[in-house]
Amino acid sequence: MPTSRVLKHQEIPNDFDAIHVLVREILDHASERGYDENAHFALRLALDEALANAYDHGNRRRSDRRIRVTYEITPHRVKVVVGDEGDGFDHHGLDDPREDAALDRTHGRGIFLIQQFMSEVRFNEKGNEITLVYRRERGELTGWPGLKIWESAGINILDVPAELPACYSYVIGVCLGDLLDTGHRRLVLDLSRHSQLEPETIAALVGLSTRVVKDGARLVVVHADPRAGSLLHRHGLSPRVDCRSRLAEALELLAEAGEKGERP
Repeated sequence: MPTSRVLKHQEIPNDFDAIHVLVREILDHASERGYDENAHFALRLALDEALANAYDHGNRRRSDRRIRVTYEITPHRVKVVVGDEGDGFDHHGLDDPREDAALDRTHGRGIFLIQQFMSEVRFNEKGNEITLVYRRERGELTGWPGLKIWESAGINILDVPAELPACYSYVIGVCLGDLLDTGHRRLVLDLSRHSQLEPETIAALVGLSTRVVKDGARLVVVHADPRAGSLLHRHGLSPRVDCRSRLAEALELLAEAGEKGERP
């Protein structure tokens, strides 16, 4: 039986393998303390973005640098502090990324996304350390057995756990079809926890592609394999079905389309 509180400080290598292990560790501790799937979604997105910023913008992808992380998890609150060895940045003058002048600044958009999902976000004065605080107050929306559906700013995210068998590819197609039937036009299929795209999943997406075009919708598939996008399009997917390697990138893509007045 886990204790009600866990507090841990560590330094990890500046690489994505170490980042993924750490995120999984934090989410496991949160799950043991009663945090539901909706909390997992918010925490994973914010952690992925904060740690990616430390790796890329702070440590400049240098393998000789480290990322410092301290996390505290109780049944009511998750607090994570992420620091890097970079020079920091001026966080006092962050623009709203929805404004025209800021649309091309990916760093600001990532921080904006973090702020939407966390209860509290703050920086140290230098700007090379971010503190994330999540307090439990959201509830799970709905979903097919084993699948979870979340909504963020009019975007529906279908979250597919890694342990689902390939036969669920059919259910994924049906679930996305149900979202289209109920008028949803900006969709994300999150397969980031899957090591490869199953043939059955590709077939389901190809079958759904025509429907996405017909309904004027947009679908973004999230998968860590950089070859996933070209693989999907080789099978005849419409340009209205995109692929990104991170959930935050998928949400940014669909949000920007809406802000610019484009069809979803």
